[in-house]
Amino acid sequence: PVEVTRNTLIGRGIWSQEQDDALTARLGEKIQASIQRVQAMPLPPPESLYDDVYDQMPPGLQQQRQALLAELS
Repeated sequence: PVEVTRNTLIGRGIWSQEQDDALTARLGEKIQASIQRVQAMPLPPPESLYDDVYDQMPPGLQQQRQALLAELS
């Protein structure tokens, strides 16, 4: 869909290849900066893997979380 829209806009003279190239470059820079920022952050604790998944954690996941915590201890 993106390619079709791009080609349609360029074909109608609403967008140009130069604009598209500039946008792609800008977005690539932003993506790389975001990746570097995230990679510089400390890793979350492994037990947080189970946080914010369910409003109330099912018993099976509670058991998995406890097993993980026991393994990490």
